[in-house]
Amino acid sequence: MTESCIVAELRFDSETNIAVRQRLHAVHQFLGKDDPEAFHPHVSLIPSKSCDEANCLQQIHEVIAEAPPIEVSFSHWGWFPSGVAFLGVTPTQRLLDLHGVVHTILAPSSETPWIDLYCPGAWVPHCTMATGLSVSDGMRAIGYLSASFDVPLRGTCVSVNLIQLAGSSVRQVGSVRFQEA
Repeated sequence: MTESCIVAELRFDSETNIAVRQRLHAVHQFLGKDDPEAFHPHVSLIPSKSCDEANCLQQIHEVIAEAPPIEVSFSHWGWFPSGVAFLGVTPTQRLLDLHGVVHTILAPSSETPWIDLYCPGAWVPHCTMATGLSVSDGMRAIGYLSASFDVPLRGTCVSVNLIQLAGSSVRQVGSVRFQEA
């Protein structure tokens, strides 16, 4: 993708981040792929082709700053035909509600990349483990992950981050944390 887009994503606490990174590193090593050192494990909520970044962050702050962190259950390993192996998140009502609110705030257009996959009702909450995989490598990855790492894995989402994707570059736009416990 050469155009720019903004993506809202859920980020994890350090314990969850370490557990997810362990699985991410292991599957990359198993597949003989380069380790994505700069990758930040996350659950993407919604992309938007353009938004008023400051206004979006303020609106997200109004929604989540007084809310507790979101507990998630990574309940299964999965595969998207686009070549993505992932760690699936059980959709809870709270997670679906947050997704709907952030979708409204970012107001993606029909031209937004991947919008058909991220609209309410179509979204599959997940954390990407590997991309660019052939079907056979994808099945090998899922088999390896299933045999090597038990699910469910419990985790905690502590912030909603906005990032800008432009080609291969990623820019952190801002972050809003859930209320500290």
